[in-house]
Amino acid sequence: MPKLKNMLMDVRKILLFVFICTTSNISLADTTPILPQSGIISDVSDKLEISIENSQIILELPYIYIPPDLFPDSLKKIKELTIHKDFYFAFADDKPNRHGNFNAVITSKGDKESLQEILLENGLALAYFIENTKNNKIIFNAEQKARNSKKGIWQHTNTLKSSAIINDYKEDLGEFAIVEGKPKHIYISKKNTFINFGDDWKTDFSIEFENKLLKKSTDFSAKDLIGKTIRVRGWLEDYNGPFMKIFTVANVEIIGDK
Repeated sequence: MPKLKNMLMDVRKILLFVFICTTSNISLADTTPILPQSGIISDVSDKLEISIENSQIILELPYIYIPPDLFPDSLKKIKELTIHKDFYFAFADDKPNRHGNFNAVITSKGDKESLQEILLENGLALAYFIENTKNNKIIFNAEQKARNSKKGIWQHTNTLKSSAIINDYKEDLGEFAIVEGKPKHIYISKKNTFINFGDDWKTDFSIEFENKLLKKSTDFSAKDLIGKTIRVRGWLEDYNGPFMKIFTVANVEIIGDK
């Protein structure tokens, strides 16, 4: 009898917990973890997943892209700068990314620059955004420092490509590219907006925005890009010549008015 009585009490506790969760809109399967504001980095995996001491939270570095041929040097530098050191964390979102990890800008205590900025300034990463952010100017400025001093990846002359990449672009298909040029024409269809950098849309470099993306980006106008020198970044495709889909307007820099 005492054993049965204890079992009934356990059942009542479970039912009470379920009732509280249901009435309080608390999910039993998906509770939001507490995101630490700071912590000591305990490890960095070969997939660039960053572990924090005494925390189950795993971090990833948003706002940058590390090309495969640059990855070993970048990973080595990241480990040197982070493991067993104390950092502040500025999370890009309070929800996990598609890997189940959390995107964060991380800054060493006592340092003014984030790890992302340090990597960019040394040419060990390139700026890239998967969503709109107010950090893009800071990130672009850090990349510009490496470009000016020709550090790391910027020692190679083909890192920044001209929009006149008609002849040799097929060697770079599927690769991340940064392309600079001056748009000449714009075409708006029902779902997409196309911007062409030459006179022949069937062969010249062009970029594409989804119209629903542009509607969300109230402070950005694709029409205003025509005639200005801009820099875009993303993955190079073959669609009536060299082609790039722009998934967020943060990946478009206006370099000059002419």
